[in-house]
Amino acid sequence: MNIKRPKHLPAIISLGIILFAAILELYWPWGVLMLFWGVRDIATRKTWLSEPIHFDETPWLFSTIIAVWLVLGLYFFSELALYLG
Repeated sequence: MNIKRPKHLPAIISLGIILFAAILELYWPWGVLMLFWGVRDIATRKTWLSEPIHFDETPWLFSTIIAVWLVLGLYFFSELALYLG
């Protein structure tokens, strides 16, 4: 039996996380998303910030955007420790 994965599953999950974070006024879910986006973008060597940015075309801009995703992701995710502690 072949189980079919829903089309655009990561986007659907991301939307759910965004709604969850907005309704409960939490920042740490945004941290999870930013960390996911940063790691995924490193793997694919492209990101999106108002327009597609490819590592091969503008490595300095790509690296800056990824650094922002990862630093903000860790910062926002650290809220979880405060929330639980």
